[in-house]
Amino acid sequence: MYDVIENYRDDKKYRNQLFDLIDVVFPKYDFRKWYETGYWFNEYVPFSIEQNGKIVSNVSISKMKVYLNGNLINAIQFGTVATHPDYRKRNLSRYLMEYVIDKYEDSTDLMFLFANDSVTEFYPKFGFERKHESVFKLTDNLPKPTYGARKLRIDNSNDNALITNFIENRCITTKLFGAVDFGFITMWHLLNIFPHDIYYLEDDNAIFVITEENNELHIWDYIAPFVNDFNALLPKIIENENLKAVHFYFSPDALAYPFDETYKTDDSPFFVRGEFLEDGIKFKFPATAQT
Repeated sequence: MYDVIENYRDDKKYRNQLFDLIDVVFPKYDFRKWYETGYWFNEYVPFSIEQNGKIVSNVSISKMKVYLNGNLINAIQFGTVATHPDYRKRNLSRYLMEYVIDKYEDSTDLMFLFANDSVTEFYPKFGFERKHESVFKLTDNLPKPTYGARKLRIDNSNDNALITNFIENRCITTKLFGAVDFGFITMWHLLNIFPHDIYYLEDDNAIFVITEENNELHIWDYIAPFVNDFNALLPKIIENENLKAVHFYFSPDALAYPFDETYKTDDSPFFVRGEFLEDGIKFKFPATAQT
């Protein structure tokens, strides 16, 4: 039996202990900067176990409204599942998972999470079922580049204000399976993963998060106050005359972007607990809403 510390965002002692744990388990990611920019919202709730004056295990949730097959439902997404190496094999994560599920299962329609390959056998113990996401890909009839994007710097105050405004007033990119009001998670991604990959089409009032590798363009997010014509926008973010493909990391239902094939992605294995889409329906939860 453990005492669980929860919802302590405004407690400096516990907050810094969580940051210390994350530094050990996920050293690539900076949660301090995310907090300092004001994007640790009330929707992100940590549940932790403290021993010997430090937090040694944690499971966090993000409370969300999500669209599932066109219906808006209550959901929680698990994330920041971490145990200090010195305290593993004591069932601390299992205790926290059971604690959180028991706390929320009567008030939540859906629970889901993204894991890593080393723990795919862990989550089915709690009633989670693995599902496979798809990335949507365009390879035929790629448009000719008419590049007109301006690269934004998240550490520039003017650019940061622009990005923040767009995030807070963004349109829905998918109603097949996607989140609503997830800007606090998007900002975590922009700070930690994509700080150099944010591009602005001023005339079209749209921001894209894009990377390019091996002559293939990866569109991780589209952030805009309304749905634009993707057929018109796509050439404006293409700079490479030798581009071979475009990959989209969100479902196509709301934006109606062009694609001609799909492929399964298991980079972050997806698990869900509760009623979900029928098998065979291809979907991709928006990459920048994922914890």
